[in-house]
Amino acid sequence: MKTKLIIICILIGLLSCFRLIRPGFFSMQDEMHVFRLEQFDKCVSSFQIPCRYVPDAGLGYGYPLFNFYAPSFYFFSEIFHLLGFSFITSIKIVLVLIKIGGALGLFFLSNSLLATTLFVFAPYQATNLFVRGAFPELLALNLIPWVFYFFKKKNYLLSTILLSILLLSHTLTSIAVLLILIPYLFLFIKDYKNQIISILTAFGLSAFFLLPSFLEKNLTTINTMTQGYFQYINHFATLSQLFISRFWGYGASLWGPKDDMAFSVGIMQWLIPLITIFLIKKFKPKLIFYTVFALFFLFLTHNKSTFIWQLFPFMAFFQFPWRFIGVSIFLLSLISAKLKLNNWIIAALIILTVGLNINYFKPDIWYQNYDLPISKVSGEGLKDYWPAFGKEFPTEYNTSRLPATVQITQKTDILLPVVFFPNMTLYVNNQNYPYNIDQKYGQLKINLDPGSYDLKLKFSNTPIRSIANYLTLLSIILLPFLWRSKKK
Repeated sequence: MKTKLIIICILIGLLSCFRLIRPGFFSMQDEMHVFRLEQFDKCVSSFQIPCRYVPDAGLGYGYPLFNFYAPSFYFFSEIFHLLGFSFITSIKIVLVLIKIGGALGLFFLSNSLLATTLFVFAPYQATNLFVRGAFPELLALNLIPWVFYFFKKKNYLLSTILLSILLLSHTLTSIAVLLILIPYLFLFIKDYKNQIISILTAFGLSAFFLLPSFLEKNLTTINTMTQGYFQYINHFATLSQLFISRFWGYGASLWGPKDDMAFSVGIMQWLIPLITIFLIKKFKPKLIFYTVFALFFLFLTHNKSTFIWQLFPFMAFFQFPWRFIGVSIFLLSLISAKLKLNNWIIAALIILTVGLNINYFKPDIWYQNYDLPISKVSGEGLKDYWPAFGKEFPTEYNTSRLPATVQITQKTDILLPVVFFPNMTLYVNNQNYPYNIDQKYGQLKINLDPGSYDLKLKFSNTPIRSIANYLTLLSIILLPFLWRSKKK
């Protein structure tokens, strides 16, 4: 019986993404995924591990994108690319596996097909997949059930690994998850020592990314991510958008209640938990926990929560309050798992949920030949992590690259096609060569006498990056010993 239910879960997950299984790719708000994977592949090909600096981003000037942008989604996609699949096919394979994996994770955690269907077919999942193209966030959302499941089973090897992957998938989602995971563990699992070791080891495994992304963010123009359009005050959802509206669009989140995209929890996704709460005979502590946190996260999406956003300034980096819908649907699905009804009624509710939401799980425009020019996509999101060593942002694509060979006919200053970020070492004819930083974009600037020169650039670790790498390496070494001791 269990095997049949698992097969049904796989089919539910597949049903939410079957439109991906065809040649081509689709339109979305974030068009950089293929480009990012190409750049990640260049890191792997040049043995830059962990990947930090990518040469073609920032309109061709290059910058340390993966020093700040969570790498998990591209790591898994790169595995399939190395197996021989194209960049686009590799991404689609991972997306399908994410949706199937999320279905299985929620089922193993809740033991409920209804809860699984509510989670998989929540409109916000379709928003992340087919509208926003927020693939790292989609990965993080569908990892949450697995993290809770393995902690619940006290399998600390897998809980540690899965939590570290979550931390490396989407930082903002990880923060929201930790807000519920830590009290959940201490209230209901109560294996305090092992839980603390597991969480700390997970942070250690992901330290190579987390530490530099946090401690070196002030070296970038990251503040642009909370200004203008990206101010959270512009993007609160209304009660109608959350609970009633059936509107669906492929546009943007706009100021006020008239948006071009949906922020729906899903009618069945909130109605069934509400029915569960009214029908349940004994309100257990765990159900209270799920309900309180689900309501709290939904409250954060509404403008009445502005005082909380003002109280914690770091929350401005969430940019879009409706991001908290993802964690809330996970909790609402767990509440629904407590609903005990006739199997035929449950089956009817599952069919109704799929019927109401399946039309959301489709792309706006499907391209048989998807090929965006690098000069276009490499400049998207340029201001997010642009090195803060110049006064302006570039506006045109730079076609030059290092390494390069140049011929100089007279003594001159040269602007190299690279923007500075610590630690960069320039080699001229294989000798370490001093450089200055131009004030316009922050490019490297050198002075050369007449002659022929081979120019190379090496991107090295700062002390912060080195310490972070060693922490991750140490955690990898200790992980099997920690697991072995827990098993004994």
